[in-house]
Amino acid sequence: MKEILQKNPVRAVLRVQSTERANDGVFVRIQSAVALAGGSDWNEGAVRTALSSFVGHNLTTSELGTGWRQVNGYYELDGLRTLLAAARGKYLIFSDHAALLNGMLANVDRTIEMKPAVFVAGLSHRGERENFSRLATAVDRPDLSLPGSQGTERAPQFLSENIASLSSSLSAVSSEKIVVRAADDKVLQTVTYKWSQ
Repeated sequence: MKEILQKNPVRAVLRVQSTERANDGVFVRIQSAVALAGGSDWNEGAVRTALSSFVGHNLTTSELGTGWRQVNGYYELDGLRTLLAAARGKYLIFSDHAALLNGMLANVDRTIEMKPAVFVAGLSHRGERENFSRLATAVDRPDLSLPGSQGTERAPQFLSENIASLSSSLSAVSSEKIVVRAADDKVLQTVTYKWSQ
């Protein structure tokens, strides 16, 4: 991949993450996708070969699960670990979740409505709040066997109590977006909050 990225320098990166509750209702899965905008069109075959090589040497034995199959306009690694890849001209997209990849592919040809920015980030607070709380509770789960962990004197858990409480207090905030632009000798930052009705 290093050679491929050196031949086609990346001009922009988009990273998208979402969560969903697992079928068992206990765990929360985090899915992610990354889109790279290159200076020229990507060689999709070379990208797949490089990824297969990496996976074959680092995640499998005997090169098992390093083949690609075409599915609905993108490629899927045939191993136990989900990896999807698609190239559309100057855009190269990787994901571990088909819905995320398809959503990104559906917007590849979309007309850009924003002025160029150095950094753009957004959070769907309404969509992620409940899953964050569930995940944070699992991560922060206190060890009740430790001295001082029971009773009223313990400190609140950072993620599942402090941050989740802040998130609950801000439950009326539907989403947040941050845009950073460079302008001459200044850096302009715009933060937009959307409130639930």
